Amino acid sequence: MFDPPHLLKCVRNNLMKYAFKFNGYVAVWNDVENFYEKDISLTIRAAPKLTEKHIHPNNFAKMRVKYATQVLSHTVAAAICTYVSVGGLPSSAMGTAELLSRFDSIFDCCNSSRLHTTKKLRCAVNEKTSHIEYLKESITFIKNLKVFQGDKDVTGRIKCLHGWLVTINALILIWSKLKSNHQFKFLFTRRLNTDPLENFFGTIRQQGGNSDNPTPVQFTRAFRKLFFSSLLTSSAGNCAADFDVMLAEYTNASKKAKKKSKNKTTEPSETPQPQTLAIGPTDYREPEVSTNIIQDNAIAYVAGYLLKKSFKIHKCQKCQDALLSNQLDDNRNLLCFFKSFEDNKTPFGGLNAPSHCYLEIFP
Repeated sequence: MFDPPHLLKCVRNNLMKYAFKFNGYVAVWNDVENFYEKDISLTIRAAPKLTEKHIHPNNFAKMRVKYATQVLSHTVAAAICTYVSVGGLPSSAMGTAELLSRFDSIFDCCNSSRLHTTKKLRCAVNEKTSHIEYLKESITFIKNLKVFQGDKDVTGRIKCLHGWLVTINALILIWSKLKSNHQFKFLFTRRLNTDPLENFFGTIRQQGGNSDNPTPVQFTRAFRKLFFSSLLTSSAGNCAADFDVMLAEYTNASKKAKKKSKNKTTEPSETPQPQTLAIGPTDYREPEVSTNIIQDNAIAYVAGYLLKKSFKIHKCQKCQDALLSNQLDDNRNLLCFFKSFEDNKTPFGGLNAPSHCYLEIFP
């Protein structure tokens, strides 16, 4: 299988150059640029993480996974949908939002690192989750994708689409084998990407002054040193820090033994602190009239977040009835609606949407 973070970067890079067509939709990078130009002018933004490096990345920024994951995300897709709903973007931008949301979910399936999360596809794969079903649907989705450069079909050139198909099929097969042959109860799919290896070789390069081509002798010495001390994270790398920790270390053990043998009654002036390092997987929105509505939507989203935090401390049912909304009856709650995940109870899923009266008094 291929590395999902690198595949996602390839999708972003190709979207910047080509048009993706699927199910009657067309996704183009120009929609993302138009959204960003409108959103950046707001005081409170619908997608606050987006910067110029996300929209116009240089060669170095294109290597950073986070710039791809933060564009091809549920948040950006929801914000674009909100802009379309209030007339800030043309309806054709819904195709771009759909593509971003799709690949965000596919990446979540291939990058899970927790047992339970609010995003269902970001949790670990197990028998009760819908990962495998969604991945099988995604195979059909990717097979039906067509990529165009103007009027010319260039789908055959886009190798990352084939890479996604190989990776998804491999993931389905791996889970099937682990579950049936080894009785695995769950699988953190982030364990299958290349970040652990990249982190490890990054620490090896650090030992040689960031030497890209250590000799076998240099590699052996660096590995021995790291094995007997601790594995340090690279100070500058493209991989996020892992969450595994070393169970035991050899750091400063010989120094302590020498001090103890010389003077058993003398305590060392400083107690060496064990270092922890993780070697493992990586967790990795027109017209003048619509501008105010979009900012009101962003404010409503923040207000809902504050209400959620408040109600964890002040559990008052009358307050909740007065300050929360369970119906999509205010266009200022569109962003909350599009950002929510599937839930049969309310249109806003697990999000808190502020009521009309609360929005009138919220600063």
